[in-house]
Amino acid sequence: MDNSSIKKIQKELIKSKAVIIKSDDTSTHIKENYGNKYIDVGVSNNLGNRNWLSVSVSSVGNYQSIADDQGMVYVSSDYGKTWNNTLNIGATPTISISVSETGRYQTVSNGMSIYTSNDYGTTWTETLNVGYSNIFVSVSLHGQYQTVLSCGDSVYTSNNYGQTWTRLDESSNADFYNSIETFPTGGVAVSFTGQIQAVACESIWISRDYGQTWT
Repeated sequence: MDNSSIKKIQKELIKSKAVIIKSDDTSTHIKENYGNKYIDVGVSNNLGNRNWLSVSVSSVGNYQSIADDQGMVYVSSDYGKTWNNTLNIGATPTISISVSETGRYQTVSNGMSIYTSNDYGTTWTETLNVGYSNIFVSVSLHGQYQTVLSCGDSVYTSNNYGQTWTRLDESSNADFYNSIETFPTGGVAVSFTGQIQAVACESIWISRDYGQTWT
């Protein structure tokens, strides 16, 4: 491909990018430095020194949520400029939070309880009590499908935005269950539709049916 062709493609890409940006609400779109420079917002928000354990951000970045080891959950709706404490889930050495694409649906767990929000983290509802453990949370793009890995306990899945949860029991998959029970740490990831899910504990396990069965 010659230089003139490459330049033509580049111009088209730049043009299409501009259209995409314009189609967004430009009054709220902030195209700052994309991670090249960081600003300490803790001082301006009087957050003080904290042991932050988890953070999650919406796709555009306007909605952000963070949690510390005291179980304090802070949310921001202005790209992290200002923060509000909307939940105290209780002091814990482990906590995990996950936010949907738009930021509307959010789920947080400290290994003892699971709390969900459907109003951008403004209010929270405790939807399940789980056993104390090392915890990991993942939410699908639209928030409908959610999975919680509770190491030393089990895996919990939800298909209704975290309102109700199904716990993996030993009879459904003894190998998977025992792997979670015996391994102290891990991780969980959910695809944008929620159909494909992965859990890493003693081994890596995959579900292709929204967390119903695992191999």
